[in-house]
Amino acid sequence: ANITDLETATNGIYVLMEDIDMSTFCAEGSAYAWTQPALSGVIDGNGHALYNVFNGGATANGFVKPAAGGLTVTDIAISSNYFSGNHSGIFGALNGGSLSVYNSALKIDKISNYGGSLLGYASQKGVYVKDSLLYVGSGGTAATSGWLLGFSATTTNGSASLHNTYVINLSGAPY
Repeated sequence: ANITDLETATNGIYVLMEDIDMSTFCAEGSAYAWTQPALSGVIDGNGHALYNVFNGGATANGFVKPAAGGLTVTDIAISSNYFSGNHSGIFGALNGGSLSVYNSALKIDKISNYGGSLLGYASQKGVYVKDSLLYVGSGGTAATSGWLLGFSATTTNGSASLHNTYVINLSGAPY
Protein backbone atom coordinates (compact mmCIF):
# COMPACT_ATOMS: atom_id res chain seq x y z
CA ALA A 1 0.00 0.00 0.00
CA ASN A 2 1.03 3.58 -0.62
CA ILE A 3 0.29 6.73 1.41
CA THR A 4 -1.80 7.99 -1.53
CA ASP A 5 -4.17 5.04 -0.92
CA LEU A 6 -5.48 7.05 2.03
CA GLU A 7 -6.97 9.60 -0.37
CA THR A 8 -9.66 7.14 -1.45
CA ALA A 9 -9.96 5.27 1.85
CA THR A 10 -12.95 5.61 4.15
CA ASN A 11 -12.38 3.16 6.99
CA GLY A 12 -9.60 0.90 8.21
CA ILE A 13 -6.47 0.39 10.25
CA TYR A 14 -3.39 2.01 8.73
CA VAL A 15 0.11 1.36 10.09
CA LEU A 16 3.15 3.35 8.96
CA MET A 17 6.15 1.15 8.26
CA GLU A 18 8.60 4.00 7.63
CA ASP A 19 8.93 7.79 7.77
CA ILE A 20 7.27 9.49 4.77
CA ASP A 21 8.27 12.80 3.20
CA MET A 22 4.94 14.09 1.90
CA SER A 23 6.59 16.76 -0.29
CA THR A 24 6.77 14.03 -2.93
CA PHE A 25 2.96 14.02 -2.97
CA CYS A 26 1.85 17.48 -1.89
CA ALA A 27 4.54 20.18 -1.87
CA GLU A 28 3.39 23.79 -1.91
CA GLY A 29 3.32 24.89 -5.54
CA SER A 30 3.53 21.34 -6.94
CA ALA A 31 1.25 20.01 -9.67
CA TYR A 32 -0.09 17.30 -7.36
CA ALA A 33 -2.58 18.37 -4.69
CA TRP A 34 -3.27 16.18 -1.68
CA THR A 35 -6.96 15.23 -1.41
CA GLN A 36 -7.90 15.13 2.26
CA PRO A 37 -9.93 11.97 2.93
CA ALA A 38 -12.71 11.66 5.50
CA LEU A 39 -11.41 8.65 7.40
CA SER A 40 -12.63 6.53 10.28
CA GLY A 41 -10.59 3.85 11.99
CA VAL A 42 -7.01 3.94 13.23
CA ILE A 43 -3.79 5.51 12.00
CA ASP A 44 -0.94 3.86 13.92
CA GLY A 45 2.28 5.74 13.26
CA ASN A 46 4.28 2.83 14.67
CA GLY A 47 6.83 5.40 15.90
CA HIS A 48 7.28 6.92 12.43
CA ALA A 49 6.73 10.40 10.99
CA LEU A 50 4.92 12.15 8.18
CA TYR A 51 6.58 15.44 7.33
CA ASN A 52 6.19 18.28 4.82
CA VAL A 53 2.42 17.77 4.73
CA PHE A 54 0.67 20.52 2.74
CA ASN A 55 -2.88 21.08 1.54
CA GLY A 56 -3.71 24.24 -0.40
CA GLY A 57 -7.48 23.89 -0.76
CA ALA A 58 -10.13 26.47 0.04
CA THR A 59 -11.41 25.58 3.51
CA ALA A 60 -11.16 23.05 6.38
CA ASN A 61 -7.94 21.56 5.00
CA GLY A 62 -5.73 19.01 6.65
CA PHE A 63 -3.95 15.70 6.26
CA VAL A 64 -7.10 13.67 7.01
CA LYS A 65 -10.39 14.59 8.64
CA PRO A 66 -12.26 12.39 11.11
CA ALA A 67 -15.34 10.70 9.61
CA ALA A 68 -18.57 9.68 11.34
CA GLY A 69 -17.11 6.45 12.75
CA GLY A 70 -14.34 8.37 14.55
CA LEU A 71 -10.59 8.46 14.02
CA THR A 72 -7.89 7.33 16.44
CA VAL A 73 -4.29 8.40 15.84
CA THR A 74 -1.41 6.87 17.83
CA ASP A 75 2.37 6.90 18.03
CA ILE A 76 3.04 9.30 15.15
CA ALA A 77 4.85 12.54 14.44
CA ILE A 78 3.20 14.79 11.83
CA SER A 79 4.90 17.97 10.66
CA SER A 80 3.14 20.42 8.39
CA ASN A 81 4.37 23.57 6.75
CA TYR A 82 0.93 25.02 6.15
CA PHE A 83 -2.72 24.28 5.46
CA SER A 84 -4.31 27.18 3.61
CA GLY A 85 -7.95 28.13 3.81
CA ASN A 86 -10.23 29.01 6.70
CA HIS A 87 -10.75 26.49 9.52
CA SER A 88 -7.70 24.37 8.66
CA GLY A 89 -5.49 22.21 10.88
CA ILE A 90 -3.60 18.92 10.77
CA PHE A 91 -6.92 17.05 11.00
CA GLY A 92 -9.01 19.58 9.06
CA ALA A 93 -12.54 19.79 10.46
CA LEU A 94 -14.46 17.63 12.90
CA ASN A 95 -18.03 17.52 11.68
CA GLY A 96 -19.94 14.41 12.72
CA GLY A 97 -17.13 12.20 14.04
CA SER A 98 -14.62 12.14 16.87
CA LEU A 99 -10.84 12.44 17.09
CA SER A 100 -8.61 10.71 19.64
CA VAL A 101 -4.84 11.31 19.59
CA TYR A 102 -2.43 9.32 21.77
CA ASN A 103 1.34 9.49 22.26
CA SER A 104 1.96 11.74 19.26
CA ALA A 105 3.82 14.91 18.27
CA LEU A 106 2.07 17.28 15.87
CA LYS A 107 3.64 20.42 14.41
CA ILE A 108 2.23 23.10 12.15
CA ASP A 109 4.41 26.04 11.06
CA LYS A 110 1.70 28.44 9.88
CA ILE A 111 -1.92 28.69 10.95
CA SER A 112 -4.57 29.99 8.57
CA ASN A 113 -7.55 32.19 9.39
CA TYR A 114 -9.60 30.52 12.16
CA GLY A 115 -7.19 27.58 11.99
CA GLY A 116 -5.74 25.48 14.78
CA SER A 117 -2.80 23.12 15.15
CA LEU A 118 -5.00 20.09 15.71
CA LEU A 119 -8.32 21.07 14.10
CA GLY A 120 -9.54 24.08 12.21
CA TYR A 121 -13.18 23.51 13.13
CA ALA A 122 -15.24 21.33 15.47
CA SER A 123 -19.03 21.19 15.23
CA GLN A 124 -19.51 19.10 18.38
CA LYS A 125 -17.74 17.50 21.31
CA GLY A 126 -15.42 14.64 20.54
CA VAL A 127 -11.74 15.64 20.73
CA TYR A 128 -9.52 13.66 23.12
CA VAL A 129 -5.73 14.09 23.26
CA LYS A 130 -3.46 12.21 25.68
CA ASP A 131 0.32 12.04 26.16
CA SER A 132 1.05 14.26 23.16
CA LEU A 133 2.81 17.47 22.10
CA LEU A 134 1.37 20.11 19.76
CA TYR A 135 3.85 22.59 18.28
CA VAL A 136 2.60 25.82 16.70
CA GLY A 137 4.69 28.16 14.55
CA SER A 138 4.28 31.88 14.04
CA GLY A 139 3.23 32.30 10.41
CA GLY A 140 -0.19 32.75 8.90
CA THR A 141 -3.09 34.80 10.21
CA ALA A 142 -2.70 33.74 13.81
CA ALA A 143 -4.66 36.70 15.24
CA THR A 144 -7.89 34.86 14.44
CA SER A 145 -6.60 31.38 15.16
CA GLY A 146 -6.29 29.02 18.09
CA TRP A 147 -3.34 26.99 19.25
CA LEU A 148 -5.40 23.81 19.52
CA LEU A 149 -8.70 24.47 17.78
CA GLY A 150 -9.50 27.28 15.36
CA PHE A 151 -13.26 27.46 15.82
CA SER A 152 -15.74 25.47 17.87
CA ALA A 153 -19.43 25.57 17.01
CA THR A 154 -20.36 23.85 20.25
CA THR A 155 -21.40 26.16 23.08
CA THR A 156 -21.09 23.54 25.80
CA ASN A 157 -17.95 22.99 27.85
CA GLY A 158 -15.74 20.02 27.18
CA SER A 159 -15.51 20.06 23.39
CA ALA A 160 -11.85 19.04 23.80
CA SER A 161 -10.26 16.96 26.52
CA LEU A 162 -6.47 17.12 27.04
CA HIS A 163 -4.53 14.83 29.36
CA ASN A 164 -0.76 15.12 29.88
CA THR A 165 -0.59 17.14 26.65
CA TYR A 166 1.28 20.36 25.96
CA VAL A 167 0.84 23.06 23.32
CA ILE A 168 4.15 24.80 22.56
CA ASN A 169 4.49 28.14 20.80
CA LEU A 170 7.62 27.86 18.63
CA SER A 171 7.84 31.59 17.86
CA GLY A 172 8.04 32.78 21.46
CA ALA A 173 5.54 35.53 20.62
CA PRO A 174 2.06 35.51 22.19
CA TYR A 175 -0.94 34.97 19.95
